Amino acid sequence: MGVRYLKYSLVTILIIALIATSAYVPTKVSASVGEVVPNPSLYVFSPRYSAPYPTLPGGVLNVTIYSRLGDVKVVGIELVAPNLTYSVSPKGKYVLTCTYGGKYYVFPIALPKDIKPALYDLIVKVVVNGKEYGLWSPRSVWVLKGWPKELRIVHISDTHLGLFVDGRFAKDRLKTYILLANALKDTDVVIITGDIVDVGSNMNALKLVFQLINQLRKPTYIVPGNHDWAQVNTYDEFMSKYFGVYVGTPHWVRRLGNITLIGLNTGADGYLSPDELSWLNHTLAEVKGTSIYLLFHHPIFFNPGKYVASWSNPTPILKALYSSWREHLKDSLIPFLKLIGTYKGVRAAFAGHIHRDSTALLNGRFWMITATTADAGRPFYRGFRLVNIFANGSVKFILPRGAKLFSYESSFRADDDTIRVNEVTDNELTTFLYHVVTTDKFQLDIKDAPLYFYLNASVAPSKYRLYGNTSLVKDVKVFKYGKYILYEVVIKELRPNEEFTLVISSYKDSKAPNVDISLYTPMKPIAGK
Repeated sequence: MGVRYLKYSLVTILIIALIATSAYVPTKVSASVGEVVPNPSLYVFSPRYSAPYPTLPGGVLNVTIYSRLGDVKVVGIELVAPNLTYSVSPKGKYVLTCTYGGKYYVFPIALPKDIKPALYDLIVKVVVNGKEYGLWSPRSVWVLKGWPKELRIVHISDTHLGLFVDGRFAKDRLKTYILLANALKDTDVVIITGDIVDVGSNMNALKLVFQLINQLRKPTYIVPGNHDWAQVNTYDEFMSKYFGVYVGTPHWVRRLGNITLIGLNTGADGYLSPDELSWLNHTLAEVKGTSIYLLFHHPIFFNPGKYVASWSNPTPILKALYSSWREHLKDSLIPFLKLIGTYKGVRAAFAGHIHRDSTALLNGRFWMITATTADAGRPFYRGFRLVNIFANGSVKFILPRGAKLFSYESSFRADDDTIRVNEVTDNELTTFLYHVVTTDKFQLDIKDAPLYFYLNASVAPSKYRLYGNTSLVKDVKVFKYGKYILYEVVIKELRPNEEFTLVISSYKDSKAPNVDISLYTPMKPIAGK
């Protein structure tokens, strides 16, 4: 079945009523999810959506505000999730200097002991120089019922927002991955291993990252790639103007009981610098005894396979190395191999960059897991990986039927001839539409798949209706979520050879569109061509 485009008006689609929600507080809403992007002079520096802080009820964490405007006073902090809101108060304050100007204002908070497990936005109301500001850090606090024994991961890499390739914008392909990651209800975490944008200084692309990725309803852990450093001159610029403002820090550590995730920065040149290795060494010492999983952009091994070598004798693997690691053998690869040899808890690293799959196993213990590209050029196909990691240090790979682990094709396909998602909203976010087409190349059969629709909360919930292929719908839940009404529409199955449209709107689309052809070729069409 070929990929087809949306070609009919909403008025032609069957209408059914949604369940009305309870009382709500009208608020103004931006025209797209996450549109209120950070102000580079004043924003929540930590925690961020790119490395949510995992904690248990009653846990303690630091809320860090970056300010170039002056001294920060916190007058209110809320944790907000769908149908959940909790207020907390800071337990003190301390101030740190920043290398690129401004200061960090750190406010420790303790979560309520009765807080419900969820992924929370952090809303911080502050006063600076007598003026009040509202700061928003979406999906940045992850409250769990207990520490997990297993994390089920959706691994995406090389989203390259800002790029137009093979007839589509990268942002439109990213929407496909967001829909799929949300639909895979049994997965826990999404990781994105670099090249988030195509050019690191592209402000519009960085703002799109903030807007789109925050449609994910799962914790997301992100590290930068070399493209995120493109046209960025210094580390200070990287942090104060670009990636640091709109995405997050280039390295981080998050501990979930006996599972530790560590994000690392391989920079523009594709290796771990001495400073990064020093930070990693210190961090590994602090989390010693846990099962440790790393994220960075440039993979150590270019080709899949099983390898044996040591830091004192890396010769057996030299030909299998990715070039940037081979070129920095003494100052990066050997010290890294020594670290993972010393800290036996390091069990795997996730990467991207080479735009194809590659799974390598070093010394029977350390996995190098590389995912194909989500966008941009590809030697094989675009796609994503599914991998489970465990508190006992083991790793489990979920492969498409017929795929082999040690091959260049071990991801699930998500190219345009496999699945295509069109997401459409109006300017006021009073209509949210998904049009989904899958072909026989689609390699999943997802039952009870949730899709999420973000609507304007200033419109009464009773005004919204669900349109489209409603026979596919198994359940609808409605949540109040900050400035949004969030609809969770569970479809019975997302499978190969499907085409459907689902729309939630506050009005009927009763006016037919005007279509003008501004350019066509050839000027004299030939029948059958």
